[in-house]
Amino acid sequence: MKKKKKTNKKIALRTIVIVIISIWTISMLISWFFFKSWTESASFGDSFGSINSLFSGLALAGIIYTIYLQKTELSLQRKELKYTREELKRAALAQEESSKSLSKQIRLTNFPYLEYDSQINDLEKCITIKNKTNNVAFDLVISIFSFVDESEYSYLKFIDEHISDVNKSRIPDLSLVDDSLWSITEVGYYPNISKNKKIIIPVKFPVDNGVYSVFIQYRDVLGNNYSNLIHFTAFENFETVDDKPFSGIRIRPDYPVLTERVNPYEVRNQQKKLPDYVNQFIIYDKSSINLGITKGAKLRSNDFKWKVE
Repeated sequence: MKKKKKTNKKIALRTIVIVIISIWTISMLISWFFFKSWTESASFGDSFGSINSLFSGLALAGIIYTIYLQKTELSLQRKELKYTREELKRAALAQEESSKSLSKQIRLTNFPYLEYDSQINDLEKCITIKNKTNNVAFDLVISIFSFVDESEYSYLKFIDEHISDVNKSRIPDLSLVDDSLWSITEVGYYPNISKNKKIIIPVKFPVDNGVYSVFIQYRDVLGNNYSNLIHFTAFENFETVDDKPFSGIRIRPDYPVLTERVNPYEVRNQQKKLPDYVNQFIIYDKSSINLGITKGAKLRSNDFKWKVE
């Protein structure tokens, strides 16, 4: 048996118009044929005035109700749009969090972890920086600060004894750390350091009080920049402690964080928000005299090239 197709019955606008015109035409014909004069016809029409008023009122009520329905429908549409926007916002936030999580995972996968230690090498005290991961560290900038107490050895005396006249004009005004310390600094640059490779930095400073800080910046393969500030304190008798010249190694922060690459000369006089340990590095730099301008600097600093093994 064939199934009958269900059809939706719809009244066309043309049908409604034809019905209304037909009713109007019939009423005109009734008035024309059943009443003898226009006066009787008019009286008959006036008798339906109340009905006309009723239909006019009903029409007005219909219009008002239609407007109300439209208002209700618009209100529902606005609510639906609001819910849709909120759902899209939640989806966007979830997507953003997922993207951040994936980006962090990729970054950590490519993160080179550096280990800081010390050793005796050819009877010299050395600071060591070793890459403990398979990921290569790129674009390394290493700044070492050897601190001197102003009350024990003033920086003016150091300048007089260790800086040639031609280089004295290259020394900026120093700002003492905690009103008591100044420093001698040396900077090394390395294009990269791969897995299990170690930079060995001999500590060769004209004045050595056994207190050092190292600020290091490096990038991963993705171009992310990391930094650390490491403090070293010397043993009085380093030969009794595994032949390591420094103890109390303190790293800030404990785990490297993403930071902008910092040039201390560019940010000295800028009001720029930086992590506390980076600000500490800027303070150290303001207190420093560069080893490269001291007498016999090339001999003392090994021509600024530290051994990698």
